[in-house]
Amino acid sequence: MLNDYGKSLFKPWCSVPNAVWCLALLYLAWLTIRIYDLKSSDIASWVQAFGSIAAILGAFAISNRQATLQRESVAADELRRKNRFKSIMLLLAYKHLDDIRRLKKAVQEANYGSEPSKAFGPYIKGGYSLKWPSHLEALKSIDINELDANHLSALMDMQVAAQFSLALCGRLKDWESYGDEEEEAMERLERFSDEVQDNIRYIENEPWHHD
Repeated sequence: MLNDYGKSLFKPWCSVPNAVWCLALLYLAWLTIRIYDLKSSDIASWVQAFGSIAAILGAFAISNRQATLQRESVAADELRRKNRFKSIMLLLAYKHLDDIRRLKKAVQEANYGSEPSKAFGPYIKGGYSLKWPSHLEALKSIDINELDANHLSALMDMQVAAQFSLALCGRLKDWESYGDEEEEAMERLERFSDEVQDNIRYIENEPWHHD
């Protein structure tokens, strides 16, 4: 029994046109023998000659088929890699957007609403400030050598925003509602939110790759 690879090699040969060609060649061989009244030794010589030619052609065809299958396999692996990478980037970008929005909401409340301790209480107690180290580590684990220019720009935007947010979380207990740094932090978080939304739209508009 042939395995899947063997079947893929011989499948192109098992077609109606090829079967017709084989029958036609057999008929021509029989007709040649009848017309020229070939002897058995002559027939054996011709069969051997045609067999050698057929073997060479068959080996060449199989070699080409193997090369084609190998190229198709490499191309399919590359498409799967691109789709997997797109899924990872989208997952990280959406998580990044949620974390930025949650922190921005807490900062906005501390700057313009409740006292900082009350504004940041749910954020800190919910453990949201503890998510930034693992998120930043996940962003840094992506191999930049596999990225195109736009993906690299998106990744760097998220890394900068995550690094800033991580440092910002260390200042929440000493927050001053009307400080210049606190106002600047709010502006930067808004900019980070806009950046990641633009990056998400870019990644989502990229086509999914199909075999």
